[in-house]
Amino acid sequence: MTAWLREIFEVRVALRYYAFALAFSVALFLGAAVIYVALFDGVVTPDVLPGIVESPLFLGFIILFGGGLEGPGWRGLLLPAPQRTARSQPGSSLASSGPGGHLPLVFIPGTIQQTLPLGLSLL
Repeated sequence: MTAWLREIFEVRVALRYYAFALAFSVALFLGAAVIYVALFDGVVTPDVLPGIVESPLFLGFIILFGGGLEGPGWRGLLLPAPQRTARSQPGSSLASSGPGGHLPLVFIPGTIQQTLPLGLSLL
């Protein structure tokens, strides 16, 4: 478990790159919000405010941990053993099975995937 956690939290590049990625993500989000208001006459209402707070936090989580908790699971537990013997093939197999594993979420009411177009969910 300790080795797995060490691999998940291993800093592979200088911390300034992590800071840049986080700042760039927040700037991209804020830029999209400004464009939404300026070009499309969008209105900031209380129902969109949680997204303004949650999106940067979610992006920070993705940058630090590599996605939800699925990434560390398959990357840290499922993938290493097959990669020792078969190189890139296991990663390709896992990547192609990802959309199939998430497909049921498109049909479950109340999930974020259910509100998205099917093609975007499979992307």
